[in-house]
Amino acid sequence: MSELAILSSRESLAFIHQGVQLIDIRSVKSYVMGHIDGSLSLPGGRFQWAALLTAETITNRRVLLIADTPLVAQSAAEDIGQSHIAVVGAWVVSREGLVKAGLRVRSTPLVLLEDVPQYLTAHPATIAFDIREPHETERFPGPKCAHLSPLSTWPRTLPPVDRNEPVLVLGGDPYRSLWAAWALIQWGYQDVAYSTVSL
Repeated sequence: MSELAILSSRESLAFIHQGVQLIDIRSVKSYVMGHIDGSLSLPGGRFQWAALLTAETITNRRVLLIADTPLVAQSAAEDIGQSHIAVVGAWVVSREGLVKAGLRVRSTPLVLLEDVPQYLTAHPATIAFDIREPHETERFPGPKCAHLSPLSTWPRTLPPVDRNEPVLVLGGDPYRSLWAAWALIQWGYQDVAYSTVSL
C-alpha cells in the first residue's frame, strides 16, 4: 500500500463536504472530548478495524480517517484497505482543531464527583446510570434516583429510556465511566455526561 496522505484541515473539509464516510480511530478519551456527529468511532485498534469495516457497515466505499497520530492512521489504513475500502487520507486533529475548522462538534461533559448532587439538582431531567457492581454499591451507595445497571450486565440491564433524554454515567473508576459514556453514544444516546463514584 502506498503511504497514507495526511491531509490539511482544508483538504479534510473538502472530503467531508463530498459526503465521504468518517471513521474516527482516536482514543475513547479523545472521541468523547469532541467528535463529529455521524462519524463511526473505532478506537479499539486492529481487532476492530478489519473485522467491523465491511460492505455492510460502510455503504460509502471512500473513507476519511480521523486520528490522534499519523502512525495509528497508517496502520488503520492498511487494515481497512484489506476490506476493499478506499482511504482518501487521514486528518490528524484534536477537538480544538475540529472546532477551529468550523465543524459542529459534540462533547461529553465530565462532571466532577463532588459536583454530582448539584448537577442532578440543576438538571432534574437527567437519568443517572450507576454502572458499578453490586459489591461496590453496597459499600458506597449512589444517588437514590440512579438506575443500577452494572457495566458487566450491559446492555441487558439498561433501563428503557428515550435516547434523547440526558444521561449521566456513574462509575467506580474513570476508565469504566469513560467507556460506558462512549458506548452509549455509539448506541444513539444524544446527551451523555459521565462521572466517577469514589470507592
